[in-house]
Amino acid sequence: MPGDRQRCLTLWTWTRPSPYPSELRNRAVRMYAEIRPDYPSEWSAMKAVAAKLGVGHAETIRGWARKAEVDAG
Repeated sequence: MPGDRQRCLTLWTWTRPSPYPSELRNRAVRMYAEIRPDYPSEWSAMKAVAAKLGVGHAETIRGWARKAEVDAG
């Protein structure tokens, strides 16, 4: 049935809301950009930002930073 198919496709596109507010995400991206030169690698800078802001994983910071890069063009 076409209606069932559309409803199923819609379910696949839903995403879970972020547990972090957008202000925190923006702050993390800015902080990462500011402190990156002080660290030997991107990953170590991301780990430092995650620890300072109480974000569970540096991978979260990496995703936010990459998204900001894409959004900036």
